[in-house]
Amino acid sequence: IQPRQSWRYLGFRLDPRLTFRAHVARAFRALTDAATTVNAMLMLGNSNRGLSPLQRRTLYISCVQPLLTYG
Repeated sequence: IQPRQSWRYLGFRLDPRLTFRAHVARAFRALTDAATTVNAMLMLGNSNRGLSPLQRRTLYISCVQPLLTYG
């Protein structure tokens, strides 16, 4: 059996020293993905034509919110 650099327990990424570095790195990647999604939504929903506010809200709830709220 090979030792692991980090493992997941109850949604948190732990490392042997319990510094949560792996968890923070993963959360930062999720935040970056969420920011990319928001930027794409802004391009789709410009003021002249594009997505309605209801459609933007639906996209936010289905795409961005899960990235920010999971573990």
